[in-house]
Amino acid sequence: MKGRGELVLYLDLDGVVHHHAVYQDRRRGIYMSPTEAPGRRLFEWADLLVELLRPYPSIGLVLSSSWCRRPGYARTLKLLPSELRARFVGGTFHRSVHGADQGAELEFASLPRGVQIARDVARRRPRGWLALDDDGIGWPDEHRVHLLLCDGRVGISAPATQNELLRRMSNMVNPIRDHEPDAIIDMFDSLDGPDQVAEDLSDPAVAARCQAAEDKWRVAFPTMFQVVRSGDLHELASNVFETVDEAEAWLRRPHPLLDGQAPLEVAATAAGKQRVIDMLVAIKFGGVC
Repeated sequence: MKGRGELVLYLDLDGVVHHHAVYQDRRRGIYMSPTEAPGRRLFEWADLLVELLRPYPSIGLVLSSSWCRRPGYARTLKLLPSELRARFVGGTFHRSVHGADQGAELEFASLPRGVQIARDVARRRPRGWLALDDDGIGWPDEHRVHLLLCDGRVGISAPATQNELLRRMSNMVNPIRDHEPDAIIDMFDSLDGPDQVAEDLSDPAVAARCQAAEDKWRVAFPTMFQVVRSGDLHELASNVFETVDEAEAWLRRPHPLLDGQAPLEVAATAAGKQRVIDMLVAIKFGGVC
């Protein structure tokens, strides 16, 4: 079964890659409610998900949405960006597994989303997984830790959701982050800029905390410590991405988290450069970007 022994993100659509006010009828098909979600459109945050996933090529996708039944897995994938489509390894509903009759489909639809996903996990047996969904009702207690719950009105467009998704994907791909994570966060909190550092270090307790965090960071990740300290974005990106080409492409590509600007453009100012450094560190180790 595709995805077995791999890293998987279970992806809902409604309330995640677009506003949750989505309906379906025979005449109009699937549509966004113009009264509940004025100005919103289907899949409007799909390209944002492409960018959030880009640093993690080893993470596959499983469709865990009502779209898996109607209009169906294959038809749904055709509506998504090609970069997302290429990541899919399957869906939580498939007629070859659940049966082709309407009763089997209705039985599946009656299950809470968390149960649908839990059953797929038991069949697929991924090495690691998380679920991105706006439905937190009826999740089995032992699997709720894998759920990243979205606000269905804003989905992954919410910065807090983006930060948490990056953190969790980083933890799946780089479990080494569990080594002194607080020290990592404290270290980068101390690098916010000269004025902020000067203000923080005026407090002896804060200064001692930052110095301790820096010492732990230097020991745990000496290469990254030196690269971040150097401020060389090209070298830092090369330490984050798998190849130099991927690193350079990321630096030059417009990014939705930077209002459509490329990281190198934003880095023209000191504050912008720090923002790009924060993003690269978040991609590598998780945390707020």
